[in-house]
Amino acid sequence: MQLYEQGYRTLDDLRGAAPGVLNSSQRVALQYFDDLQARIPRAEVHAIELIVTERAAKLLPGSVGVCCGSYRRGKQTSGDVDILITHPSDEHQIQHALLNDLLPELVLSLKASGFISHELTVPGRQQAVSARSRSEQSLGRGNHTPADGSAAAAGAAALQRSWGSHDHHAGSELGPRLFMGLCRLPDAHPSFSGLQRRLDIKVSCEWVHPHTRAGVVSACSASW
Repeated sequence: MQLYEQGYRTLDDLRGAAPGVLNSSQRVALQYFDDLQARIPRAEVHAIELIVTERAAKLLPGSVGVCCGSYRRGKQTSGDVDILITHPSDEHQIQHALLNDLLPELVLSLKASGFISHELTVPGRQQAVSARSRSEQSLGRGNHTPADGSAAAAGAAALQRSWGSHDHHAGSELGPRLFMGLCRLPDAHPSFSGLQRRLDIKVSCEWVHPHTRAGVVSACSASW
């Protein structure tokens, strides 16, 4: 764990780090560390899902979105919100719009409304990310707490795992088919918590009817 090996032991150490020690994603993770550690109630996950999928359907009529991960498994709380968007049509024009145009337009629209607050990846701009597992990329998850078990050291380690480190040279590219960022429900929403929530949106050309999709969605989102 690079940050820990460099001598950073507490979140305050990281807040006082010199410019260039943390990348932009890690700075966002540090700023909202407490928010991102908090579990998301099921009602709030559902509300976020509706906002994203309804906006996607307006931009590309007929598109279908489903929330994956712990929410789909029926859990009452989630660590983040993972949404998969597909389209039942196999027409070339629609599939091209789904895979190349929808996500950048969706993110721009949700940013303009104030729903998306921070972008950790920008759809349409090729970015390399570390090839580590997604569970290690997610803030505060995984089983890599330093041996001394201190909360401060664990915080530094969690931040190190937070969307990777500087060395983004090895791994897959995030283009127009995957977005990672933060969002917050509108103040007047019944499920408003006031917290920033981690949001991942992925588009895929593979579509299965909702009545038969359980296993396929699990396979499509296995990397999540």
